[in-house]
This record gives sequence, C-alpha cells and structure tokens, in this order.
Amino acid sequence: MFTKLTKSWIIFLMVCIMLVGVFALGAFAADTKLVYMTAGDVNMLALGQHVIGPQFSEKYSDVSVMTVHTGPGNAGSRLIFEKIMADKDKKEGDIDVVMIHQIFLKWAMREIFPLNLFLKLFKRWRLKK
Repeated sequence: MFTKLTKSWIIFLMVCIMLVGVFALGAFAADTKLVYMTAGDVNMLALGQHVIGPQFSEKYSDVSVMTVHTGPGNAGSRLIFEKIMADKDKKEGDIDVVMIHQIFLKWAMREIFPLNLFLKLFKRWRLKK
C-alpha cells in the first residue's frame, strides 16, 4: 500500500514532531513566564525576541519572556489599551510589560483617570519635590 519512500517520510515526520515536543517542553521549564507586549514595527518585535527576552532570561534563569507583537503605530497601541481595559476589573491580567506609543497616555488620561484626580496627584508629587 505505502511505498518504502512514503513510509520513510512518515517516520521522519513523526520523529521531527517528537523532537519539537521535547524541545518545547524544555522551553517551558521556567518557573515564571512574563508577557511582553509591544506596539511597533518589526524592529520592536525583534528587540523583544532577540535582546530583552534573552538578556532577562539570562539574568533570571527561572523567568522566561514571551514577546507578543500587536502591530505598528496607534493601532497596535490601541489593541494593548483595549486588552488592559478589558482586564482592569480582573484580579490578574495577562500582560506584564508593554512598550507603547505616546498616544497611549492620552487615551489613558481620557478614559481611565479623571482629570481632577490626575491634577491632585500631580500637585502632591510636585509638593514632595
């Protein structure tokens, strides 16, 4: 029914799948997993995957960093903002660290913090300096 070549390919694929599973188990052996979300171009994604994540995991061996890229510009930051807003009433959120654009602060100030509360906090902070 199967030719010898087809059987060889099936065995090869099964071995590859098993190897991927073994390596995946090793990758998730860390005790703590941080979720790092970034809104930016592919350079920001590469920064998280190749610089921030590996250096953090090198310094803290029991922590792994998972980088999530939401897309460039305001649209990517908006996705992160909406995720945070959806999680605001939960006891624990899904996001640990974010890198966003400046417009995020404008949305946060408008939709999260009442302006008078912000001004009170700012006055307190200024007085402490």
